Amino acid sequence: MSTRAPRYQPAQFVASGWESGTPERKARFVNALLRFIAADCPRERFTRSLYDGLSNHGYFGFIAHYNLDGFYEAQLSTPDRRARFLNDLRQDCGRDAPTMTAPTYGAM
Repeated sequence: MSTRAPRYQPAQFVASGWESGTPERKARFVNALLRFIAADCPRERFTRSLYDGLSNHGYFGFIAHYNLDGFYEAQLSTPDRRARFLNDLRQDCGRDAPTMTAPTYGAM
């Protein structure tokens, strides 16, 4: 699987008004998440910022599982778990996209 992923730019996002929701942070998070997924979600690349973005900053609202290791184990540690996580992520993004407001989530 290729580790190259699309590069999103801050100009493609709108600030949410929260420190974690600046266009720069959103672009950095999305690009890091796409690189991580393209590399097949290796444990050594699951960083604190990916964990925080997926569980704590409200980008997606996944359950935190109390810590980074618990989240990785529950969501990404096996091929079946990764497939379920990616499917849930795709469904959540598809379901929420029509109702997301630009100031909160930004536009891609």
